[in-house]
Amino acid sequence: MKIVQVHNYYQQAGGEDAVVEAERLMLEAHGHQVVTFYRTNDVIAKGPSSQGGGQRIRNGRTAACFSLLRVSVQTIWNWKTYREFSKLLKLERPDVVHCHNTFPLISPSIYWACAQAKVAVVQTLHNYRLLCLNAFLYRKSELISDKQLLARSSSRAKINGLNGQGSICELCVSQQFKFSGVRYGCYRDSKAGSLVVAVLLFIHRVLGTWSKKVDCYIALTEFQKNKMVEGGLPAGKISVKPNFTQRVTDDASLTAGQRAVGSGSQAGESSSSNCQPTTSQPYALFVGRLSAEKGCTVLLKAWDRYQVRLTADNTELTAQQRPQLLIVGGGEQRHALESLATQGHQPATIHFVGKMPNHQVLALMRAAQFLILPSVWHEGFPMNIVESFACGTAVVASDNGGMTEIIVEKQNGLKFELGNEEQLSQKISWAFDHPDKMDEMGSGARQDFEQKYSAEMNHSQLIDIYRKVVRKAEVLSPSMTDEIKI
Repeated sequence: MKIVQVHNYYQQAGGEDAVVEAERLMLEAHGHQVVTFYRTNDVIAKGPSSQGGGQRIRNGRTAACFSLLRVSVQTIWNWKTYREFSKLLKLERPDVVHCHNTFPLISPSIYWACAQAKVAVVQTLHNYRLLCLNAFLYRKSELISDKQLLARSSSRAKINGLNGQGSICELCVSQQFKFSGVRYGCYRDSKAGSLVVAVLLFIHRVLGTWSKKVDCYIALTEFQKNKMVEGGLPAGKISVKPNFTQRVTDDASLTAGQRAVGSGSQAGESSSSNCQPTTSQPYALFVGRLSAEKGCTVLLKAWDRYQVRLTADNTELTAQQRPQLLIVGGGEQRHALESLATQGHQPATIHFVGKMPNHQVLALMRAAQFLILPSVWHEGFPMNIVESFACGTAVVASDNGGMTEIIVEKQNGLKFELGNEEQLSQKISWAFDHPDKMDEMGSGARQDFEQKYSAEMNHSQLIDIYRKVVRKAEVLSPSMTDEIKI
């Protein structure tokens, strides 16, 4: 088949970008032709230069304002993209167009270009953008700066009382126009930016873009599918296909006895020099963006409670003899979280190792006792779960969103109540106390990967979806598609 793959890359790379790349490689490996139509947010103006005096600054600010206005209009409908994509469809004559992300530069205009060319469209729902302005169904309870979070974490007493910076919010799910999201400035803490996204969603809902111009949506889990149906998408147009990975070799699984990181191992070498993990001790691993919705404050409070419990059971243990916590990733909360960690009972057991190449992350996953996902939002299908399963490493995750159906208690991991740091601390304690059980769960995770989340399984599911929408497109009458005259 010939597939046009559409994706708007974000300025900060994430799991969504990794899925796009993996899917392209998978399709090409099976002999399909993939034509890419990519854009990146790096081209968006970042503001005026401060060089050249006041007049240049004023001129720069004016130019930046016009640039932002232009981007805002193009986010709703990009005529340039419409024309370019129409030419691409005429030239390539693909069987199907598979969109991953069209926000903000590509715009929904390409769906209409596909309708005019009578080409089937598949859209993967990597997040909740069609229901929520920030795409997470998560709202900050208050706008807390990094400096304010640092101030709040200045004492051990405040650590135990520090709440998360927001909570799950579904106010906009049933709203045709997302008034609540605009009111709270949910898109990038900006009411103006939120208004643009709200107008985008409303206009295309009224035009029928979401319901008529997309032939099939791909949800990552049944939970996500149900949530999108609740928000107004036609249930009959949504198929469920999970994420997958093909970057982990078949020797990924390790036994519990092999999970301690030996001196000179790849996992040990991958850590930054000032936060080397204890090489002889087992460790738990967090991999992800250090932002509020990922629940890192819950993780650190749970780890502190675990350390208190461990001290009560054995007062002779030094920091070097205790299990360790490795936190991989970067984000706006890193400095605040590092400060928060230093106020705990055993800060020497926590290591922030920053961003790392994927092969080094996988090495850490293979050697970890377990992976922790403490997210406080409706996670879709995190790539680190798939990779952890492929590595034969069990996952301890919050019992919410897609993770509720992905994680099976004591079969491929453990679950705890959303945001409950005491329950998470108990799970951490149990996991370190029962390495053989965690090893069995790791084997179960690897089995789940092979049966559900491998590239071969995913290819079969994706091609079935493509074939269905192509057959549907072939029987459509020309009168059923709308044309736009330029």
